[in-house]
Amino acid sequence: MKKVVILLCLFLLPGYSSIAAVEDTAPKLVVKELLEKIKAIKEEDGPATREDAARNEKLKDEANSLVDIQGLSRWSLGEYWDQRSKEEKKQFEELFGKIFKNVAYPKSGKFFRDLEVAFDREKTKGEEASISTTITHRKEGEIEIEYKLRPVNGKWLIYDVIMDGVSLGRNLKNKFLQTVRDGSYSDLVRKLEKKLAEKEIPEGLL
Repeated sequence: MKKVVILLCLFLLPGYSSIAAVEDTAPKLVVKELLEKIKAIKEEDGPATREDAARNEKLKDEANSLVDIQGLSRWSLGEYWDQRSKEEKKQFEELFGKIFKNVAYPKSGKFFRDLEVAFDREKTKGEEASISTTITHRKEGEIEIEYKLRPVNGKWLIYDVIMDGVSLGRNLKNKFLQTVRDGSYSDLVRKLEKKLAEKEIPEGLL
């Protein structure tokens, strides 16, 4: 259960902006804000009011702005990214964003909603920052999660999560590349679209 929930909150790709251009916002505050946003998303079974739906959509968009969705899309396809057309790249990024918004955040919100997050330490070196946290879950016990951030276009964005010593971003990339190599890029897209329609977390994020 813990990997189903946490994995989908964040991910991986190098940033390109200068550290000097980063907004005056500490990486720790970015992580805190992301957790606050996803904890506030409340999607229960059954019809929601128009106001609730609009509020959830706003929270999801704000959460997406804290994660390098565009960068993750590019990085996760590796050498196959350059083989995509401009339209395919745009469609893939949009698909990724929808998976985060409609699958990752609602599931993560349910997991984190009643949990306290302890921020253990913050380390910034050059153009990279890491925020180490600990949560205690009633069934899963103590879980250590490290968030990795880099400056992208003037602001800190989360680009990876390290859990149990495993990079979730790299795990995602490995699964995606395996799907393309064993089949095709179209196969990967179809699988992701199916997961999105069924509101299931894609393989590689588990």
